[in-house]
Amino acid sequence: MAGTFASFELLDGTKGDDIRVTLKDKLQYERTAKVKKWNPEKDFFSFGAFLAWHASKRDGLHDLTFEDCTDKALDLAAIAALPGA
Repeated sequence: MAGTFASFELLDGTKGDDIRVTLKDKLQYERTAKVKKWNPEKDFFSFGAFLAWHASKRDGLHDLTFEDCTDKALDLAAIAALPGA
């Protein structure tokens, strides 16, 4: 099964790569998106950034809020791996 993986890099040099995005991260995005009125089709970067933030925080790689993390980030991204890749 191919999965979704995230990476991030903060201004202070903190980095994380190949962080597995779980169903819990995706469901939390849906709940948050409803409250914040985000549209994943139109707010593509918010979608990837949120998944990367949530997965990396869940894994204990930082303790930042989403807002603090986006303010301190060089990049936050999530990408679905292709089957067999």
